[in-house]
Amino acid sequence: MSKSKIFDWLFMLFGVLLQIVCYIFTKDGLLSFICGLSGVINVVLCSQRKLSFYFFAYIQMFTYIVIILQQHLYGELIENIFYVITTTIALFIWIKHYNKDEKEVEARKLTGFQIFLTCIVFFISTILLYIVLLKTNDPAPFLDSVSTVPAFIAQFMLMFRYREQWIMWLVVDIATLILWISVGNIFMIAQYIFWIMNCVYGFIKWSK
Repeated sequence: MSKSKIFDWLFMLFGVLLQIVCYIFTKDGLLSFICGLSGVINVVLCSQRKLSFYFFAYIQMFTYIVIILQQHLYGELIENIFYVITTTIALFIWIKHYNKDEKEVEARKLTGFQIFLTCIVFFISTILLYIVLLKTNDPAPFLDSVSTVPAFIAQFMLMFRYREQWIMWLVVDIATLILWISVGNIFMIAQYIFWIMNCVYGFIKWSK
């Protein structure tokens, strides 16, 4: 086994152990544990461009929807309903562009103009969503806006196999980490700390 493969397995093991430790010391709940554990496995497999990531992605998405409903985080709810729909579409796109010899999906990268256009869409959409969420009982409208908009953009990049998705996911994960720190859910905090690390890992893997 190559050093790269060994690191891949050790990185996933670290994320899994992080979730187990959180469960042992906090007893925060089985649902949060399942969500956190599947979330770790799914993002690492996605970083490795593996089709198997979709199985764990569905588990993570549906358990996460239940958790955010309990916290009344409506921006996060919209985001995850969107994930369920686009993940299903992305699965078929990935199957079409899956390299069976390498056992990974073929990656792409954005052009300079596409990056510029993405930044414009990000800033305008974030401001508009923030204005809308101010009219709801969302406890954190700004953080919810900053975490939701780039997540939509990143999900489209994921669907069409662009490596720059990991930059957008980094913005999402930092904003959402702050959100869950304010709520105090240890599992979600641990999950998003690991996801931030995974964004760097994923960008490197998709750039090869």
